Amino acid sequence: MEVKEIPVQLLKPFPINTRYERLNQFIKELAEDIKKHGIINPLIVVDNGNGYTIIDGHYRYLAAQYLGLESYHV
Repeated sequence: MEVKEIPVQLLKPFPINTRYERLNQFIKELAEDIKKHGIINPLIVVDNGNGYTIIDGHYRYLAAQYLGLESYHV
């Protein structure tokens, strides 16, 4: 497994993930945790030729967006 840093704007959620609607408070809490402790677990992504599709780490991705991060470890 290779770990590299990818700009957030190249990451796209897996299209059939339907859990986004009830996450607002959880994402804010996760974002605060990331702000305090940093990013502990990288996202799992696949290169789709136009960017990267997130396979695992959708909540962390949303928290990174909430925080305005420009890149994320994957």
